[in-house]
Amino acid sequence: MDSEDERLERRLQGLQPVGPPSSLRARILASAHARPARSLWIWLPAAAALFAAALLNWRTAQEYEALSRPVIDVAEKDREHTIQQLSSTWGGTAASQAMAAAAIDAIRAAAHPHPFVVSPEGLIK
Repeated sequence: MDSEDERLERRLQGLQPVGPPSSLRARILASAHARPARSLWIWLPAAAALFAAALLNWRTAQEYEALSRPVIDVAEKDREHTIQQLSSTWGGTAASQAMAAAAIDAIRAAAHPHPFVVSPEGLIK
């Protein structure tokens, strides 16, 4: 093996290494400076997803706020109507109206001994 290595070394000593062509440097430098033009359209899906997430968050907050508001208007109108009906059945006097109000309040208190509220975090209080 030594003799073959020596013979190869002798053959290679007579050869000169060849460098890259002179145009290669210019091509490399030209390609380094020329960037492909990026379009702003590439960011459109990300912007749409961000907008959708913000819209969903805002809408969810509105729904939680609506759910957390007590439904007093309808319940109060129903209460007043029921009191009027009972009071007229019991004679229509001020005393019958007071007794009807007390009876309705007692019935509601017994039906809902522990009112609860759903908070925006989803906890029941």
